[in-house]
Amino acid sequence: MDLLLIILSLDEIVDVITSNDFYLHAHQIIFKGILSLLSNAKSVDILTLEQYFKEQGILEQLEGLAYIAQLVKITPTTANFKAYIDIVVLYSKHRKLLRLGQNIISEIQVAKSAEKLDELLENIEKQFTDLTLS
Repeated sequence: MDLLLIILSLDEIVDVITSNDFYLHAHQIIFKGILSLLSNAKSVDILTLEQYFKEQGILEQLEGLAYIAQLVKITPTTANFKAYIDIVVLYSKHRKLLRLGQNIISEIQVAKSAEKLDELLENIEKQFTDLTLS
């Protein structure tokens, strides 16, 4: 979670990832908060994020300021932020592909007619195309 330290590179980041790419809900919320502050031309640091989350009534979901501070503290360097973003994207694609596979398994068990199978195949193709284009 290097986003607090690499705000200057945010334009590059938002072209690559969305909040849904983060596995942990807390990281999704923090990412959205950072984007919201920046889109309103506000500075982003631990204190402005804390205030934003208080105003939104969601600071408790993040275990308070301590969680955000811990994320900043455990981030080793900003030099590798591109590699961090690549990792987030990689694991996001893994999860999406896994969900697609699970969906295929559950849907194929109920699609007993040729028409339902054709519909399922069409749906799978669309979902797979969406996944590969993301």
